[in-house]
Amino acid sequence: MRTPALLLALSLSFTAALAGGYAPADFPSYTSLPSKAKPWFQHLAQAQEKPDEAKLLAKVTAAEPAILELMQKITSDPAGSPEHLRLVIQAIHARRSLSAAHQVWLRELLLSRLSRPNGPVDEVLKTEGLWLLENPPSPENEAVLDQYLSDTSAPFTASYPRNNEHAAFYAMGALKSTGTLSSIRPLLKYAESHRSDPTEAGCNLYYHAMDAVSSIEGRAAPMSPALSKALEDCFPCCIPDGPSMARAEKALATRPEFKPQLFALLQIQYFEIPKWGGRASTKALSALSLRKDLTPAEQKIITTELETHAAPADESAFIGAAIRLLAHYPSPEHEALVLRFVNPNAKSEQILKNVFRTLSIIGGEKSLAAMREVHAGLKARKADQFLVQDLDGHITNMQDWIEHRTPPAQRHF
Repeated sequence: MRTPALLLALSLSFTAALAGGYAPADFPSYTSLPSKAKPWFQHLAQAQEKPDEAKLLAKVTAAEPAILELMQKITSDPAGSPEHLRLVIQAIHARRSLSAAHQVWLRELLLSRLSRPNGPVDEVLKTEGLWLLENPPSPENEAVLDQYLSDTSAPFTASYPRNNEHAAFYAMGALKSTGTLSSIRPLLKYAESHRSDPTEAGCNLYYHAMDAVSSIEGRAAPMSPALSKALEDCFPCCIPDGPSMARAEKALATRPEFKPQLFALLQIQYFEIPKWGGRASTKALSALSLRKDLTPAEQKIITTELETHAAPADESAFIGAAIRLLAHYPSPEHEALVLRFVNPNAKSEQILKNVFRTLSIIGGEKSLAAMREVHAGLKARKADQFLVQDLDGHITNMQDWIEHRTPPAQRHF
């Protein structure tokens, strides 16, 4: 009669003879595994695909060292099997995270393959292996993914990658899920290098990079579903829906819970994202310009930034939205600030229209005189007739309000 010990010895001997598999006894940490986990690891070492067992093994804390030893064995073995490595990576994925020491080992392993010719095992390492850096995300893991955007090894040749892509494709996939603002600049640099690529594969890489940037920016500036819907309806990217736009404008102007969200959004999208190479967005400021409930401190955030801009050359989208916002908050200081942008040589007609609109509401005789002078100069130069007519309308309204001593709070279009 064969004893359990004899059966286990025969099993291990058989395992060692399997093509693409290894004997569990080859791994020092195997002996530390709980008895129930040893058969699961044995099957994994034998390259047997058993998803349920891999999930069970992943829950065993003591199994991590043995699994990593198995991964190290495969990646350093000239005869290592890419399919075997894939099974091991799936087992690590099931753990959801690795210890700090093993994360260091993984990063070093991946960096050792950076821009190195792709063998069958390395192709798996540079695909699913890069995605291991998602769990848990960290600045160190993200830095490795950023470096892989510059991987210069040849495109993959195995059948599983799509469209003959580079390792950078998989790095972008991980950055799309877990990247932070620090990855925007390298992603944009990578995208720019493929913007004019004549091949379909190169063009796809450009769009994948921009998609990752968009996802990172969206995570950096989260908003409630209600605010997201209101912004989408109020500032549509295509043909607007009139009733939906009107409802959205009212919500953005009156719902109190939107105000802190909009300020947080402005901070991220306008002040933070550009620091990392992204494009500034003033959609949140445009939404705030609909409100009449900003405190003096909140108004100061806007005016402090507006003071950094200067007419006539500056065409920043911030100027027009900020000036429209100040129409709700008349004061001598705000009038003086907006007066700085009354310039006949302004390069942005829209900014000039907003300047005239706001001054007609919050301004007095000094502003009216400045507006008349600019208007006369534009008319003499035969500037665009629609612009001249628009500015003339603001002057006419302002003259009427001043003559009737209408206070700014009662001046409405």
